[in-house]
Amino acid sequence: MKRAYKRFLSLLLAFVMLFGLFGMAQTVYAMGSLQNVKISSSGILTWNAFPGAKVYNYNLGGSYGGYTSGTSLDLKAICQSHDYAGGSYKVTICAMDDYPYYGGKQISEKWTGTYNYTSTIKQLASPTNLNWIGSIATWYPVTNAVSYDVWLHRDGYSSVQTGTVSSTSVDLKKYLTEGTYNYYFSVVAKASASSGYKDSIRVYSRTVTFTIEFPELKNVKISSDGMMTWDAFSGAKSYYYSVSNYGRQSTTNSADLKAFCKMCGLKSGTYSVNLYALDSYSMADAKRISEIWKGSFYYDASASSYKLGDVDKNGTVNTADALMALKMAVGIIKPTNEQKNIADVDKDGKITTADALAILKYAVGIIKSF
Repeated sequence: MKRAYKRFLSLLLAFVMLFGLFGMAQTVYAMGSLQNVKISSSGILTWNAFPGAKVYNYNLGGSYGGYTSGTSLDLKAICQSHDYAGGSYKVTICAMDDYPYYGGKQISEKWTGTYNYTSTIKQLASPTNLNWIGSIATWYPVTNAVSYDVWLHRDGYSSVQTGTVSSTSVDLKKYLTEGTYNYYFSVVAKASASSGYKDSIRVYSRTVTFTIEFPELKNVKISSDGMMTWDAFSGAKSYYYSVSNYGRQSTTNSADLKAFCKMCGLKSGTYSVNLYALDSYSMADAKRISEIWKGSFYYDASASSYKLGDVDKNGTVNTADALMALKMAVGIIKPTNEQKNIADVDKDGKITTADALAILKYAVGIIKSF
């Protein structure tokens, strides 16, 4: 009997100790509530400062939240700045002992309420009567709009924002690509920040088909010394050429392919060459306005780095080079192996008086290339 009584007392003592620990744990980890939380008729959320709180974490409508160190929040201003539609939105707020990126933790229960927002911002009417006049996109003006954003869409999958305009038309010709494609455009009427309006819904035009054929570059030539030249292209601000997978912009109508190949570290071989005209100096904004010329160039990586015809290797081709080539041709001067390549401008395998004459003509400007 005594043994059973002692066992009962032991179990009772253990139960009391466990209950005490559980109660203690509840006391340690229980969070207090924010006090006096109110939302005024003007949309101002306020609450009493919470002991130990450095910041408060809030959320409005589930899609926008943040932190504030104060004890008030303008819910109406948040709705306006984030373009909320009128309606009822869930609001939550809780106290934290610091920002999360400083290791802060929640120290109060999360207060939950509802804010009924009445939107005072009106939406601009959408542009109407979208139409094509050739490559020009047009639409009717929208009252209170300050500008319009315009996009061009090709075959339903490719689009480009062509810019913001203050007029009600824009020529989209420069954005049309070579070939036959279906196009339509879209427009958004833009409101000013202080107008009390927000931008309109985007609207779309009918689809039209354009066939674009760019003019070709004229008189494109690559000389034996790697100089590529071409006639100036009407409307071109710059040109783009490429050798193999390497490309470069040029503001003149010539390019030294040999020097470019050397700069790119290419090995000896025949490489594809592409060339076309651009409507801008800036590659970021430039549009192609000519057909792509395609050719090829054989680059000899082992050849002299000196220009063809520069027999004395001083960096320019002049009459002195022609005279030296003539002396080599008649045997007065014995050329080096490198000079044999430089002076043999017609590439017939030998230095002759014809080479000397060609160098002279080049030096005085009678011919532009060998």
